[in-house]
Amino acid sequence: MKIRKGIDIRKVMFVTVGGVNIDFHGLEAPWQNIGDVFSSGNGLLEFLVGSAAVIAIAMIIISGYTLITSAGDPDKVDTGRKMLTGSIIGLGIIFIAGLVIKYILGLFGVEGY
Repeated sequence: MKIRKGIDIRKVMFVTVGGVNIDFHGLEAPWQNIGDVFSSGNGLLEFLVGSAAVIAIAMIIISGYTLITSAGDPDKVDTGRKMLTGSIIGLGIIFIAGLVIKYILGLFGVEGY
């Protein structure tokens, strides 16, 4: 069985040149302008920031456990400190990135930011 790699030009031409317009009665077009695209991603942004924050907090707990159970072993103490430092820095970056994204979307006039 031969597997073809690449794009079938007939499918690309159908998409770019022609196509079928299917009308779904009772449904409006979800995106009328660029602001609608970003506002539909609002839930996605909050989910991603929240998930990353949960992971960072879990890493803080794991690094604390590593420090507590190190029993004075310099390698484990160093590993725990690095994990703790990285987790706290990551948590800060997560929240700052979320604020920057919301600020930029607010500048573009996207509703809800």
